[in-house]
Amino acid sequence: MNNGQPHRNVRLAVRLRAQIVQELGGVCVRCGQDDPEELQLDHIRGRDWVLNRVSSDQRARRLRQEATEGKLQVLCAACNKAKQKEDRERLPEEAEA
Repeated sequence: MNNGQPHRNVRLAVRLRAQIVQELGGVCVRCGQDDPEELQLDHIRGRDWVLNRVSSDQRARRLRQEATEGKLQVLCAACNKAKQKEDRERLPEEAEA
C-alpha cells in the first residue's frame, strides 16, 4: 500500500461525490429520495469513458466537468437500477431505428 494513498483517494472520491450530489440538488430526480446513503450520480446519456482506466484525479476532474455540463443527475439506488434496465431494453429498439 503506497503510504495510505489509496485510502486518501477513496476519501477524496467520496467527498467529491457527496459534494456533486448536493450541488445537483441532493434528491433523486425521479422519486425525491433524499437519504445521502441511497443517492448516486448517474450519467444521463451513459458514460463515454472507461472508469477504471483513469486516475482518481482524472476521474474527479471528469465528474466535475460533467456535472458542470449537465451530463449528471442524482438518482437513488432503486431509480438508478430501474433506469439501467430501461436503457438496456431501449438499446435494441435504437439499433433498429
